[in-house]
Amino acid sequence: MYEDSNEPIHIVAEDTKMNAAEGTATFTGCVIVTQGGLKLEADTVVSRASDSGDPESITATGHPAALELGPTDASPHRRIKGKALKITFEPGKGLCTFEGSATGYAGDSTSRGEKVVLNLETAAFGTPRASRTVTMPTTPG
Repeated sequence: MYEDSNEPIHIVAEDTKMNAAEGTATFTGCVIVTQGGLKLEADTVVSRASDSGDPESITATGHPAALELGPTDASPHRRIKGKALKITFEPGKGLCTFEGSATGYAGDSTSRGEKVVLNLETAAFGTPRASRTVTMPTTPG
């Protein structure tokens, strides 16, 4: 499902601090990260680059931070959504990890727990122990 992995990543924020030695950039204040049909909103975002300069991870924190994924022309029901106190997006691995009061929504399924992992390729949430997943039956039609 995550066909936008080769699209550029755009980050908009009120303030930016770069640390070239560590390969990080910290964005604060109403941060919005987009990549194709992916949208991530947070209070603070730390972007970490690999030695080659490619994005390695984007860690977002907020009260809560929120992620939405899916074709931009898709109905809201077809888009995948998640929120948590901390979201780590790893573009190279195709994963988003939601931590701290995490909730993920995919169609009629809801996953809740302290940690919820979204596989961007399959558009499926996984939950470690002490989490709860609720799947609602869909009506054919």
